[in-house]
Amino acid sequence: RHAEETAARAEGNVHSLRIQCAQQKHHAEKSLRELKRAHALSLRAVSNSLELAQQGLRKLEIDVQKNLTAQLTYERRARHALKSDLDKVTAEKEELDAKLEGLRVELEDANAKAKEYKGVLGKMQKELDSQKQRYLCAAATAAEAKKQAKAATKTEGLAQQAAASASAE
Repeated sequence: RHAEETAARAEGNVHSLRIQCAQQKHHAEKSLRELKRAHALSLRAVSNSLELAQQGLRKLEIDVQKNLTAQLTYERRARHALKSDLDKVTAEKEELDAKLEGLRVELEDANAKAKEYKGVLGKMQKELDSQKQRYLCAAATAAEAKKQAKAATKTEGLAQQAAASASAE
């Protein structure tokens, strides 16, 4: 009887343990399903986050590429404009240098002509001074001749008077 009671108790314990095992198994399976669902949701969230991050990176890459292209285009245009300006300035400088050289040549020609004219004017001044001197001499000679002619006329008049007086006598 004691053995039967122990066996019945043991059987009750086994039955109780089976129920507990079944409950734990059911609870474990339920936890595993929730864990799997949470893991799937977590994987989906990570996948979505990864997809969003990749989209953000692609958009960022496109924006960076656009900005880089715009900057390169701006720099290329700026370099072209600067080169164009530099070419214009260089052409203007060359043109001004050519004009300056032309003016320098003209100045040298004008200086040479001025020296030539100065020499010619010096010769003309000497010739003028010489002619003036000759004129003054000629004028003095003419004045002297006039004086002498006047004196001769006076002397001739006196001689005619004397001849007329002598012939009258």
